[in-house]
Amino acid sequence: MAQLPAWKIKRELLRLKSQCQSLLDYFYDPTKRRQQHERRKQNNFISNGFANQSQKIAIFLIYQPHGIALSTLATCRYLIQNGYAPLLVINGDVSTHDVENLKNLSWKIIQRENFGYDFGGYQDAIWFLENNGQSVETLVILNDSIWLPVVKDSSILKDMESKPSAFTGALQLEGSRKDQAALRAKAPFFGSFFLHLKSAAYQHSSFVDFWHNYQATSNKYVTIRRGERQFSRCLIDAGISHAYLFNRDLFDSWIAQLSNLELFSVLTDLVTLDIELQTARQALLKQVSESDWVWHEQAMSLIHTMTEKQNILSCAPIACLTHFKIPYIKKSADPHNILALELIIQRHQAGVLNLDEVVYSEICAVLSRHSELK
Repeated sequence: MAQLPAWKIKRELLRLKSQCQSLLDYFYDPTKRRQQHERRKQNNFISNGFANQSQKIAIFLIYQPHGIALSTLATCRYLIQNGYAPLLVINGDVSTHDVENLKNLSWKIIQRENFGYDFGGYQDAIWFLENNGQSVETLVILNDSIWLPVVKDSSILKDMESKPSAFTGALQLEGSRKDQAALRAKAPFFGSFFLHLKSAAYQHSSFVDFWHNYQATSNKYVTIRRGERQFSRCLIDAGISHAYLFNRDLFDSWIAQLSNLELFSVLTDLVTLDIELQTARQALLKQVSESDWVWHEQAMSLIHTMTEKQNILSCAPIACLTHFKIPYIKKSADPHNILALELIIQRHQAGVLNLDEVVYSEICAVLSRHSELK
């Protein structure tokens, strides 16, 4: 009988731990929420930065208890360069030195207890905007779970602004291609790490009601279900015009047009933890022929399988960064994403990618720490 890989066992144990924790959260979260509501009224809840005020606001949530990364400062600069006033939300402890550095690159700074993950912080920021009568023409919501931008000439904010939609997600996530019942049961939603809203969405009653009624929790899985999944569905189901910049369907449409040699390149740069899929890939790569239609169908099928269960960003990182010009990279230390980061570094060193040097350095540091922990 085959043994489960260690990373799967660890994942299931973490899931079990979270489920047990959710029982405790059920009793303690109401008290924590009341405490957080009271903190909003305190004088030290928010401080002023030195960046100019604007009707274009960017809520940028930061959780970096070991010190603010240089890439975070770069993200703030990028927001300012594009006309946004950064409203920084810092979850947890941060040094006075870091706060002073951030003041130079922010309009306002909210410092809060690390309660509620990103959605708890987003809620506090939106509460502040509403209760201070801030006029908002455009609102960006993002967090530091991504490096952004990973290249110096990114136009992603302008691309979002140019969309006719009132609500735009950087990435749409969806269920399994093969499980139509799951697709219907779990409607697509936008990743909450990077969202763009115009005033029509920001002022919509569904947006306002969601944040008024949202119940923050420090249970990760409940936050994903109650926050990330429900937020975008709430706006979409309300009929607010919406769009996304990238999803797996766009990837599928692209590879369907590729030649065998182009599919060979895509297949080479896919990431998987599955040993059987890795073996199947190696066998198929050895059989490539420019005009073999059977090989083409086998390659397409294998690519679909390898990009079925994981986030497309970490399954096909090189295609995302090169062909689709995705200007951000997930920071997750999940074993699958670690493999993606390793491949990104290899391709950067080979000259295929041209990453920002700060981003490159920080990815190398993440991989080094991961290696030390093995």
